[in-house]
Amino acid sequence: MKKFNRLNLLAVVTVLISFVSLEAYSQSALEFFKEGYRKNEIRDYYGAIHDYNKAIVIDPFYVKAYNNRGIAYFKLFEFKDALKDFTKAISLKADYIDAYYNRGMVKGIIGDYYGAIRDFDAAIKLDSNFADAYNSRGIAKGNVGIYKDALSILIK
Repeated sequence: MKKFNRLNLLAVVTVLISFVSLEAYSQSALEFFKEGYRKNEIRDYYGAIHDYNKAIVIDPFYVKAYNNRGIAYFKLFEFKDALKDFTKAISLKADYIDAYYNRGMVKGIIGDYYGAIRDFDAAIKLDSNFADAYNSRGIAKGNVGIYKDALSILIK
C-alpha cells in the first residue's frame, strides 16, 4: 500500500509540474516576439531580451528573435552577446541581410573593421541597393586607411 501511495504522489507531482510548464509557455513564440519588439520600442531592452529569450525557447529557429535580441544587446553595449545573436541568425538564415548589417555595425564599433567590411559586403551582395550598408562599409574602409575606396563609396 505504501508503494502505491508513493506512485500516486509521484504522478500528481508530475502532472502539476507539466501543467505549470505548459502555462508558462501558453503564449506562442510570435506573441513573445511581439512583446519583445514593443519593449524594444520603448527602450526596455532588458524586458525585450527576456521576451525574446522566451520566444527562442519555444522556437529555437526563430531567426528574427535572435536578430532583435541582438539589437537589444547592442543598445545595452553588450557587444559580445549581440555578435552571438547576429551570427546565430545568419547561421539559421544565410541570406538574412539585416543580421549581416547589424553584425557589421557591432564589428565596426569594437574595431574589427575588416570583419565589418566583410559583413557589409555580404549585405550588399544580397541587396545591391542597400544604401546604409554602402555608407557603413565606406566608413569602415576609411578606418583601415582605404581612403580612395571609402570616398568613392560615400560619394555614391
